[in-house]
Amino acid sequence: MKTKRRWSGQEVFIIILFVLTVLLMISSVVVSASEPEIIGTLDYVVQEGDTLWTIADQYKSKHNLSREQFIHVTERVNNIGKEGTYLIPGQIIEIPIRVKN
Repeated sequence: MKTKRRWSGQEVFIIILFVLTVLLMISSVVVSASEPEIIGTLDYVVQEGDTLWTIADQYKSKHNLSREQFIHVTERVNNIGKEGTYLIPGQIIEIPIRVKN
């Protein structure tokens, strides 16, 4: 008669850590694969009252992104959007105008 093998706490921890690592690697591949590739940008001078939302709408005919994608790409390219960073009138930012999905 076979006896059941009991997993030690350390073995369970290693298995869980391995599974989480694999899931993290898979999710990073999926995220990077869905990131749009920017083919061209345009320098834009920020005006009083501008937001990335309004700029996305203003240049909608120049890119094929959703508003949220446009904002994400623009924040990433210009290293903005983190807490405490704002658009300042006169600031020059790069905005995507041609994007390959």
